[in-house]
Amino acid sequence: MYNSEIGFPIEVIGSFSNELPYRKRIPILRKSFRKVASEDADLYYLFGLDMALSFRVFCPHRPYVYEESDLVHTYLANPLARKVLEWVDKRLIRNSRMTILTSEGFLRYHFGTECPGNVRVVPNRLSPSVFDYPSVTKHMHANLRVGFVGKIRFKTIFSFAEIFCRRYPSHEFHFYGDFSSEADRALFAPLGGFDNCFFHGPFKTPSDLASIYAGIDWVLSAYDVDYENVRYAEPNKLYESIFFETPIIVSRGTFLAERVESLGVGLSVDASKEEEVVSLVDGWTEESSRRMVDRMRAIPKADLVDHPDAWVDAVLSIG
Repeated sequence: MYNSEIGFPIEVIGSFSNELPYRKRIPILRKSFRKVASEDADLYYLFGLDMALSFRVFCPHRPYVYEESDLVHTYLANPLARKVLEWVDKRLIRNSRMTILTSEGFLRYHFGTECPGNVRVVPNRLSPSVFDYPSVTKHMHANLRVGFVGKIRFKTIFSFAEIFCRRYPSHEFHFYGDFSSEADRALFAPLGGFDNCFFHGPFKTPSDLASIYAGIDWVLSAYDVDYENVRYAEPNKLYESIFFETPIIVSRGTFLAERVESLGVGLSVDASKEEEVVSLVDGWTEESSRRMVDRMRAIPKADLVDHPDAWVDAVLSIG
């Protein structure tokens, strides 16, 4: 199958849903990777811990580049399983020709202050295609409008929105995106009882982003810090918020909060505590927002989008 957007053919050698248990994925992975191995490529590019581990099992001694965009094993409830998979993950990193991490926080999680020579941090910035769409002037509002943009989930997002809508009926909260699961749909259902809470449904990225951000004053990205992945990740929402000049609210005690506060482009909060949400909203002023937007405007737009040529060249230069 030829993909016109990326300019080369794609062959699907196996597939399964995210709901399929890992033990039932093994036969599919074995068959798929044996087909890959028969091609005898010079270098393989592997996405994610499960794919990289399967590749090493079924295609040993093959050279590979490993990209890790989430610490998936940190979501496991069993602490022994998390510890074993962390050891495996670090082995995969060290044995790779090159490893791409999408957050400097992941590097800190794995190795502390030490950085193996074969690791590169390439944050998950915006697609360059964002420049293909016209900018939209920010709308002026008498009230404060906070928005969430993306897959709707996390108890902390619900908590912030519930407190915000209940305590500030003259302000508005806007959700853009679909629910991550039916359980999340049920979690957020009570917000439908507030007249100042709006669910706009799915959107297209990046074509709809400019108009979405033009309609909100702040974007909420205060994800649930119960998960280690959240504490160390650097979501592309940071780059979205800066690109569209919209201050961001994130969870306190995370790597993302460190980045936001060092750049001066947003605030951090414990979204599960009503007094902290109230303090944040009460402390909002047009002047404080304007200072943050000025800092955002000082960052070149080109620094907020992916530059894949740079690290693709680095991968191709591997001997």
